[in-house]
Amino acid sequence: MKLSKRLFRTAAVLFLVLTLSGSFAACALPNNSVNTTLTIQSEGTLTEEIVENVTDADFTEEELRAFIEDSIRQFDASENPSVSLESCTLSGNSVKITMNYASVDVYSRYNNVPCFLGTLEEARAAGYDMDQPFLDPAGAEGEKDEITSREKEWKVFVCSEPIHLKLPDKILYSSDNVTITGRLTATVNNVSEEEAPVLKAGGESVVSGSAGSAQASPIPSAGKAEGKVHPYATVAHRYAYIIYK
Repeated sequence: MKLSKRLFRTAAVLFLVLTLSGSFAACALPNNSVNTTLTIQSEGTLTEEIVENVTDADFTEEELRAFIEDSIRQFDASENPSVSLESCTLSGNSVKITMNYASVDVYSRYNNVPCFLGTLEEARAAGYDMDQPFLDPAGAEGEKDEITSREKEWKVFVCSEPIHLKLPDKILYSSDNVTITGRLTATVNNVSEEEAPVLKAGGESVVSGSAGSAQASPIPSAGKAEGKVHPYATVAHRYAYIIYK
């Protein structure tokens, strides 16, 4: 079976795949084609749309839905959980899943990936590198003084995984590991297997910056070890930044 790392993030889905297929070895590396879009709404909620191709799926749509819903209950068993499954379909060799999250912090904790949403000033206070060069949609470096002067009003979304993004307002600048594809859209670039860091048990973090806020979560460290490519490494092996109004 071939599924990207994204479909294995929760223990329930991982258990489903391992139990029903008996194989995890063929999951996609980060440079494989994946079509997942994360939409950030103006009020701070997120919608994740996952599209995956699978080979010889040994599970039904109902089983996949049940395991995802169980993982949500384990994460938040309240009457109104902060994560919800909007849709889940398995048609032929295509899996499509839509999930909703109450906040970036919830998305980060549920998926165990570091990310941040706030003003540039808040990102700096949280330990993110706001002094690096940022590029506009044409690829030109932005004026540092102008960006600094807008730190209290402009927002930044920070993440560490290859993904398509849709922001709630005009994208102004990004770090160089991001491609701005439209007024509201951007793609955090994948890595090739040759460029990517590999996993090891313990050690230094694969990403830069202390990211001391509750909206950031630790991820496995990089180094020579078992030869497994880190599933959420960006092209520059660091956080991706998208600045918008």
